[in-house]
This record gives sequence, structure tokens and C-alpha cells, in this order.
Amino acid sequence: MVIVLFFDTRINHSIVRGCIAKIVCSTQFCCGGTKIVRRNLFLTSIAFVLTVGLLSSTSAARADSLTFSLTSPIEYTLPGTTIAFDATVMAPAANTGDVYLFGDSSNVDAPLTIDDSYYILNWPLDLTPGQSYSDVLFNVTVPDGTALEEYAGSFTIEAYSAATPTIDVTQPFDVVVTPEPSSILLLLTGLVGAGLVSRRKRSIAS
Repeated sequence: MVIVLFFDTRINHSIVRGCIAKIVCSTQFCCGGTKIVRRNLFLTSIAFVLTVGLLSSTSAARADSLTFSLTSPIEYTLPGTTIAFDATVMAPAANTGDVYLFGDSSNVDAPLTIDDSYYILNWPLDLTPGQSYSDVLFNVTVPDGTALEEYAGSFTIEAYSAATPTIDVTQPFDVVVTPEPSSILLLLTGLVGAGLVSRRKRSIAS
């Protein structure tokens, strides 16, 4: 009796078919009765494990990827302003084919908001192996009256290729809202003035 098992894997229209294991059983008759001898069962088990490992390593080796970095992941700005975040995305030369950029997701602490329209309207739809692209990725708006503190966010580029159905890359960022320069200057002027008055009082008292 011969039993053959087939392994069928589909990864984005690519079909990998191979025989995973073959177990050969034979029947041998002798004068004392019937004796069942199972041959090659141990070797077949080893072959099964090695074949699965080979398929897994081959699939991993063929996985495509993207590298994604923000030019300045920490930005300082004032209330009532909009700040742009520049980014660079690269498809490694080792990729098996084009990587398609089809969407994004993002978040930022309230009351700040993100506008991803620049990415949607201006960025390329795909990157060939070894190709990179740099430009404004998104804008963050800081409303008037925003508290002077640090706000955290993240931006994810969603992509895929023929060999890899999901290629999502994420970068965190921070927006530090600072006081206006005029406010800082006014504060420093007040401190200096208070120091001079205090010094003059001490001089008069002595």
C-alpha cells in the first residue's frame, strides 16, 4: 500500500506543490502466518520534517519588506500652527518584486490632528527593488490654546507585494508644543526686572 500526501500553499497567486511524505508498506508472508513489515517509516518521518523546514525557510527568504524613517521624529512648534513631517521609504534590493503602497493608518494625542492627504495624493503607488522615495509624508495641526506639553503619535504605511501579502511599517513621532518666543522674552524680562529691583532694595537697606 502506498500513501502519498500533498502540500498545497498559495501565497498571492504563487502555488507551491510538492510531495511531503511517502509511506511505503509491504506485506510479507511466511510459514508461521502473516507478518506486516513497515519499511522506511523512520526515514520518511525525517524526510517529512526536513521538507517542512525547507518550505518554511524558503518562504521566509522570499519575504519582501520596506524600510521607513522620519527625517525628524521629534518636532517643536507653537499653538495654532501646522507642522510637516518628512520621511524616506526604501524597498530593499533583495525584494523579489515591486512593493505596492495602498494605504496608511495614523494616530496622535488630542487635540492635535493628522492630515495624510499629501501621502495619498503625491507618493508613488509602488517601489521597485532598490528604489527609495523621500518627501513630506503627513502634516500635524496644533490648535490655538493647546497645552504646552509633549504629544505622541504614530504613522503606518500599508503595503504588499506578490510574495508578501502584508508589509506594514510604523514609525512613532512626538510633537512638543512650546510657548511663543514673545512670551518667553516677556517672562525673561520680568525675571530680570524683578532681580534688579530686589538688588536695589538690598543696596538701599545697607
